[in-house]
Amino acid sequence: MPIIPVRSLAERGLILDAPPFELGPNAFSNASNVRFRDGAVRRSSALRLTREFAVPNIRASFGYAQSSGYDRVFVGDNAGRIFEVNDDSTTSARTVVGLTPAVDPRPWSWTQLGDVLYANKPSHVPAYFAGGVMTSFAALPGWDPANRARSIVACRDQLFALNLTKGVIAAPNRVAISDYALYGQPPATWDPLVAQAANEVSIAGCRSPIVGGADLDGVLIVYAERQAWRFVFTGDTSNNGQNLWVNEPLSVDRGLVAPLAVAYLERKHYVFGADDIYVHDGVSVGSIASDKVRRWIFRNLDVSKAERCFATIDPVTDEVIFAFPSKDGDAAYDVDVGCNRAAVFNTRNGSWSLIDLRDVVSADYSNFNPTLLWQTSPGSWLTIGGSWADLSDGFSRNTMFAAPRGASARLLTLDEASTGRVSAAAPTDENPAAFVERVGFDLDEAGAPLAAYKIVSTIFPQLAVLASQTPVRIRLGTSLYPQGPYAWGDWKTFDPVEDYRVDFNRGGRYLGVRVEMQQPVDFEFSGFDADVRPGGRR
Repeated sequence: MPIIPVRSLAERGLILDAPPFELGPNAFSNASNVRFRDGAVRRSSALRLTREFAVPNIRASFGYAQSSGYDRVFVGDNAGRIFEVNDDSTTSARTVVGLTPAVDPRPWSWTQLGDVLYANKPSHVPAYFAGGVMTSFAALPGWDPANRARSIVACRDQLFALNLTKGVIAAPNRVAISDYALYGQPPATWDPLVAQAANEVSIAGCRSPIVGGADLDGVLIVYAERQAWRFVFTGDTSNNGQNLWVNEPLSVDRGLVAPLAVAYLERKHYVFGADDIYVHDGVSVGSIASDKVRRWIFRNLDVSKAERCFATIDPVTDEVIFAFPSKDGDAAYDVDVGCNRAAVFNTRNGSWSLIDLRDVVSADYSNFNPTLLWQTSPGSWLTIGGSWADLSDGFSRNTMFAAPRGASARLLTLDEASTGRVSAAAPTDENPAAFVERVGFDLDEAGAPLAAYKIVSTIFPQLAVLASQTPVRIRLGTSLYPQGPYAWGDWKTFDPVEDYRVDFNRGGRYLGVRVEMQQPVDFEFSGFDADVRPGGRR
């Protein structure tokens, strides 16, 4: 056999639901902490340690985008208390005055409308914060203090409270709609007898409890476990405002797995459902995970902890991130109170990848004051990322994860590992090794029969490491049978500054290769040549 070229390694990404020997040469059967973009396998974004602070048991972080200046960042704990995380990593209590803490495992929800931030823990009355006039959150005015909501969301100029509990009576298909909210103020009432715009409706066809909802360009999409509805604003104030919003089914067989498991990007909702991951534009609905990662995700999802799932976006890289608690054996971290894995979908090329998360509980999209001091900067100035220009700018918004760490907590910002804009360290305890692996290479595309024994003597990688001379590791595996087992050889170090080839001399009917970067630095792996010779039939 001649030297066999393998190119376009970003073309198909990670495919976990098909047999490896049916994937073709430019797809991967296993991978973690990489992305497939611009013709190459690249390291996924790193998690930079933005803030570390002494608040235990946090379960959410929510950014408050002010009309000017940096965002303010708040965190909520498992008992309903709220704290603001300051620039120097100290915290200030912002809990509703008089709140009685009550531990509740159900997730927070939050939304912003007209320069007011709203936060909801299902165990407590929804709260609001108007930054220019308030020093702490306050209970929503006009809200019946005996009532609770599973989640709260803004759409147009109103708030929607979803899945109500009215006193001790559960109303899981009930939606409360507030009066109009003026800029900088919460809505004055939720009582339809006081304000024509306020209302309370039951979705008659709801066969399972409402889970959550999200705005889709002025249309509210309300999700149950396996159904979804469009709430459309009509402007019709007849019949005492009963026709102001009308609802209609969007889908009869797809819903939402958890209140925070939907993300908005480019006029579409990307949704983590109970048994599929799908996208819709408010009209048409389609799976994005089928035949790629769907079966693997739902086989490994810890269903008992499914309410922890959430979705977020990284618009810099055109990715949607679906975080979930996973039971898979390749996960770098165990699950405690949050999520340890995320399936990442690239909206440009349709590829999937996986990343490891160290027990994160939520994500939001915000900026922060990046000011650093010599005496307080963590780690080495060589590893904190960004540049002096980034420090002087600092207004770029990034995806930020919240992570409890025993008696303290961390805010972790998603950013390119070596060439990003965020001036903060990327600790190794939050950023495990990145790797791609492909087993099941049968080389039938090169005309090799399945019965033939193939010997790989050398691989010539097309690989570059950016902003660092950190080498990668490569090893080769072989098997005589389609399902393995694979005998893996020793790791070989490859430094693209000094090396151009890696020698192996290993053989089998089926071949496997694994490329690994142990440090959180960027690399590009676009292809390789394999020097393969026949070894006869066995």
